[in-house]
Amino acid sequence: PPAPPPPPPFPRPEIAAGETPPPLPIGWWEFQTDSQGVDVGVEEHNKGQISLMEGSTSGFLRGAMPVTKMGRWGVYAVLYAVAASDHNDQVKVSFNGNAGVTMQNDVSSGYPCDGNKCLSKTGTHVADTTITDDKVIYEFTWTSSSTSRDQHMWLGAGEAAFTGATAAAAPMPVGRPKQTKVKAMNCIDGKKLRTGQKTSDGPQRRGYILASDPRMIVLLGDAVIWEGTFSGAKVSIAVPPPPEGRRYACVATMAGMMAFYTKFCDVGLEKRYEIAMNPVMKPGEARLVLTWAKKPKDLDIYVLAPHSSPTEAPCEVNWRQKECHSSTVRLDRDDTNGHGPETISIFNFNPGNYIVRIDEYGGNPTRPSWPVSEATVAYYAPHIGGLFNFIDSTGFIEGRMWYVIAIDGVTRTPAACTRELCPVRPQPRNMEIGPPPTL
Repeated sequence: PPAPPPPPPFPRPEIAAGETPPPLPIGWWEFQTDSQGVDVGVEEHNKGQISLMEGSTSGFLRGAMPVTKMGRWGVYAVLYAVAASDHNDQVKVSFNGNAGVTMQNDVSSGYPCDGNKCLSKTGTHVADTTITDDKVIYEFTWTSSSTSRDQHMWLGAGEAAFTGATAAAAPMPVGRPKQTKVKAMNCIDGKKLRTGQKTSDGPQRRGYILASDPRMIVLLGDAVIWEGTFSGAKVSIAVPPPPEGRRYACVATMAGMMAFYTKFCDVGLEKRYEIAMNPVMKPGEARLVLTWAKKPKDLDIYVLAPHSSPTEAPCEVNWRQKECHSSTVRLDRDDTNGHGPETISIFNFNPGNYIVRIDEYGGNPTRPSWPVSEATVAYYAPHIGGLFNFIDSTGFIEGRMWYVIAIDGVTRTPAACTRELCPVRPQPRNMEIGPPPTL
């Protein structure tokens, strides 16, 4: 019988008036309108994977997901090739009535390609486009030479990123334009994001050969202030500072990466700015990315991970303890020069809560720098998309510690920290301030 539908989509935080909508995950199965010969894997080795069901050699999935508002949206879907299957097996992908693109089952390559250099060496295929609508309409059509479910290409995550309302007129900022030089990097290894660059895809250190350059949009609410494409992982943007009391939002998209978003964009304010983009992930994986402003100099991310056995003590990943539980939770990047990113990946969850907290390294517990930090923790997971947690709206502060979210290890959904959900732990020791006070 067909697999039961997954639980309803994770509720998104409300968007404040005048705020640019953040990216949305696309629930392919949740928003289906019609399907045939397709289901969702429920076994441990294929959980969450959408593909042809056992016994089928063809099938389709159609659906329509409403988005936050009418406008322009960058949309992508990730498909994965399977080694044991025929290279002639394929999936055709179409969004909002466009001609679509057909993905071939090739695990030694990927999509898109730049000449003979393709995105992935492990069969990651990304179909992306831009639509103008108030919903994402999608269709996936499978054809295969095999009746075995485990030999079919499968559909993974997808996102829709708002890139501007076509009718929105920006309250144009006044003043002289200020030039900001922006650099794009991979949040895992810090490598520059540019065509031809070998960089991490998450599991593998050089799993990607990038086949395109990032594209960035600067927005004020719904209105586009600037947009353009990076060259050599860099771009120079000259715009006036935002109106008093407001900030620009920045959105960036790139094949093979989840959408980047921030409501604390420094374009038009600072001379230099960096964006850190996260590689797409498979079902069951997650990633946490910490970024902040020019002050304080150093923040550190900590994740308290439960053990698989409830009787065993949890393990906390941080800059000292770089991995836990056989490297299923690991610190990918520690930044000590300001801004971030600091990144922790989770490749397998245990039951229990994963507690995320941030330490101001060397900070004074009685005078922490949180009010000026603009600290942001992005939680990325395929079924959640990117969920962006800001210092001014999520969790609570205890001295120099910001307690951010608790992630349920079974559902992999986050909840904002409260003192009951995230009990205060001893402050980490560091050489600037000596031992922590007794709590």
